Amino acid sequence: MRARTYVVLVALLISLLSPMNFANAAIKLGDSDNKRTVTVKINTAMTISLDSTYWLDAKTTNLKATKAKAVKAIAFGPTAPQGCQHPGSGCGTSTWAFKATRKGKASFIVTRDSCGEAMRCTPDQSTYTVRFIVK
Repeated sequence: MRARTYVVLVALLISLLSPMNFANAAIKLGDSDNKRTVTVKINTAMTISLDSTYWLDAKTTNLKATKAKAVKAIAFGPTAPQGCQHPGSGCGTSTWAFKATRKGKASFIVTRDSCGEAMRCTPDQSTYTVRFIVK
């Protein structure tokens, strides 16, 4: 029994004293981050999730997509959340996942024309932009 305890303690000490590679914390951005500048470390995993299924394909610089754009629509109907009871409301989310792969500046820009069925977006609702400083 003592030998087993000794082996476990040695293994624990080795793991505690070994150099560790900590992954960069993932960054999650959303609607409230529009027009922000965010500083990140290179290869940091990032996701941007925006309310509305009407967002078009994003344009990026110095960012590598890690997954295709995901759209999750909320079904309309009487049990849907407020504002989502009618077809064409665009209720749901659009999500992009990527990494900053080069040091320097990077950007994410996405636009939409519609903010609901037969409802054009105002200029401040039609574009979402985040800039990154990659270190």
